[in-house]
Amino acid sequence: MGMVALGCAATALAAQIYGEEEEFCTAHQLFGIPVVEDGEDIDHEADITSKYINQSAKLEVIKAARLVMWDEGLTNHKQCLSTAFSVSENFQNMVLVIMGDWQQCPPVVRNGDMEEIVTASMMNSRYWNDFEVVHFTINLRLLAAGPQTFTTTSASTSTAEQEFISHQKKYLEMLDIIGSGRKPPPIADTVVEMYDGSRVVALPLLKCINETSAALDFLFPGGFDVDLMHTRAILCATNVQGDEWNSIIQNLNSNPTHILPSVDTVKQVDDPNGHLQRMISEPVLERFQKSGVPHHRLCLKENDICLVMRN
Repeated sequence: MGMVALGCAATALAAQIYGEEEEFCTAHQLFGIPVVEDGEDIDHEADITSKYINQSAKLEVIKAARLVMWDEGLTNHKQCLSTAFSVSENFQNMVLVIMGDWQQCPPVVRNGDMEEIVTASMMNSRYWNDFEVVHFTINLRLLAAGPQTFTTTSASTSTAEQEFISHQKKYLEMLDIIGSGRKPPPIADTVVEMYDGSRVVALPLLKCINETSAALDFLFPGGFDVDLMHTRAILCATNVQGDEWNSIIQNLNSNPTHILPSVDTVKQVDDPNGHLQRMISEPVLERFQKSGVPHHRLCLKENDICLVMRN
């Protein structure tokens, strides 16, 4: 009793599952790992110094912990692990638990090939041999569907339940095949070999739609319906695709558009002679697009559905 436990995750989205920011945060925030800016060159073999190196209060909290939980940690770069070991004095008198799945998202290496991505993995960290690896053997997806999914269906199982269980088992088999690097069986010739050795695989039991209008009809059969739309979501691979789909869906809303521009003034203390202020114009602000920075103009309509997230 009275011992300190700290928790973090690879991303803010994963951390949100566990509670408020004070209870669970990103690994970068917990260990003071600097965030690499877009376009910044980094040495993937060099150690990264924590931002907390001169902040005694932050360091004391980390060193006082007896347990550190790190979810989806295998998604982080091995440099993050090195920084964590450094700032925590090699986790002396602590238990560090890193959770993750090698078969899911690997570390991100900008423009990196397969070899560079594998090299960036925590498995290639000099600290990896200090860990004891424990493998989970029970699939929670099937367990959530009921204990009967691990055995044969009974006479009391309805046709719909049998179909659901069958689909779950097929989905599990597909994940296992792809995750282990095996070539999945063709699904209507939808396994495509790429030039770099990777494969594009059509997921079984899922509907494939290639046209925007057909996708809108499938997702929102009644058009712009707030009660229905707040239960639907489109996951996009890039921010650009997200912006495109936001515009497409917003166009279904017949209400007038309200344009909210960003603040385009500079504090006098930062620009005593007004040089920066004269440089800031609408065209300049319109062209300024950087990851993590909102666009200059925010377009909203009444009854638009917005998801507010912290990062």
